Amino acid sequence: MPQSSVEDIDAPPEKIISEALQSLSLKEREHAYEDIHGVSKPIPETDDLVSTSLDRMAAEIEKIEEKSAYEQAKNLSEDIVTKRETRLGFLRADSFNPKKAADRYVKYFEQRLALFGPEKLVQDVTLDDFDEKTMETLSRGILQILPNRDSRGRAIVVVSAAFFSSSQYTGHDAVLIWGQIFFYMMLSLADDEETQRKGVVLINYSLDARPRNMQLRRKILSCNGKSIQCLPIKLLGVHLCHNSPMVQPILSFIARCNGTAVSVRIRPHEGSHSECQYSLISFGIPIKSFPISIDGGLMLSNHNKWIQKRGLKEKYRANKSLPLGKSIDLPSTTDVLLGRGRPFNFHPGNRLLHEIVETYYDQYNSAPREEKTKISEDVVAIVHRYDGHFLKQDADAGVWVEVSNLEARNKVNHSFRRKREFDLKAAGKKVAVGKEGQEKRLKV
Repeated sequence: MPQSSVEDIDAPPEKIISEALQSLSLKEREHAYEDIHGVSKPIPETDDLVSTSLDRMAAEIEKIEEKSAYEQAKNLSEDIVTKRETRLGFLRADSFNPKKAADRYVKYFEQRLALFGPEKLVQDVTLDDFDEKTMETLSRGILQILPNRDSRGRAIVVVSAAFFSSSQYTGHDAVLIWGQIFFYMMLSLADDEETQRKGVVLINYSLDARPRNMQLRRKILSCNGKSIQCLPIKLLGVHLCHNSPMVQPILSFIARCNGTAVSVRIRPHEGSHSECQYSLISFGIPIKSFPISIDGGLMLSNHNKWIQKRGLKEKYRANKSLPLGKSIDLPSTTDVLLGRGRPFNFHPGNRLLHEIVETYYDQYNSAPREEKTKISEDVVAIVHRYDGHFLKQDADAGVWVEVSNLEARNKVNHSFRRKREFDLKAAGKKVAVGKEGQEKRLKV
């Protein structure tokens, strides 16, 4: 990026973004454009790509001379620091560039040490580690992870900047507290392999914000910028929403402090609450679970549920006799959720299943019993080819877990039966279910 853009404090974010884009090649610019609009696709992960990249990443780490925090963590637990699954997350964050992933990994331990101290270099950071003031700040919901992904399957994080008040902290307290919260919440997204692959979208929602104590805000943003550049998360889009020129210096600082890779994926939006939120819709971001109402109010119901689920998951993990195994925090748009009610029926993955069932319904309905099983298995396979899973919620662990093939097939069979019941009712007939569970048609 040209040096002038870094020093020009009054430069609008659009100018900083434009200069960053000009510093890229045409191919890099196209890739950034695809990321922000959600049309880029995750890199296909072959066994050869993964193993070769991991070996090269390990070699690149050894070349880095200054890595004292990394070495300290390795001395505490070499198994954790060299764990394949952990390093794979950093490779995904840097599109399988071993050199960049190695640099990210070393910086990750530096930032973790600075924020949480040596005792948490290799141990999980949990809600129980936060003091009362940090938990109170977290509970205010200024930073939230939405319960729904965008149309391309990316996780969404919203910062509601208008509700930040610097008067509640001393300068050092604010930087440390917000640094810990941001690092913790963004790192929690890396628990989910789907999010590692498809990335994250960040929304800085600054409508009605009245920036005060600009120096403190910049320190917090600078700390969080370091976290963005070291966490195993691929940030594919940043949306800066505002309705006042007063916040422009903050937005410009955000565009500068996160590096070229992030700044070229920034899009500013100016206007009212409804105008900004509908502009976000054009980028595939759902506003039904957005934490800011059209009149500017902050909503906390989804955030409170997120905190509760995180607490359950962390307690579940702490019990070594109850291994959590593969779990999913945010179902993707192609996952089928097992459960009843409108939230399940209207989930995109469940609607996808209904469309597939519609396609195979006539064939299923006329097939003998032994062939029905084969058709249901084919439907399950189609969902898997869409990268979808059949999930049910584990109330004790606070996460979604993948069900067995038998449970998935039973879900498909149930969808076929529901389709048949609907068609019979629409035709003026009703269905009776006998003791054996077999349906019978009855005339009205």
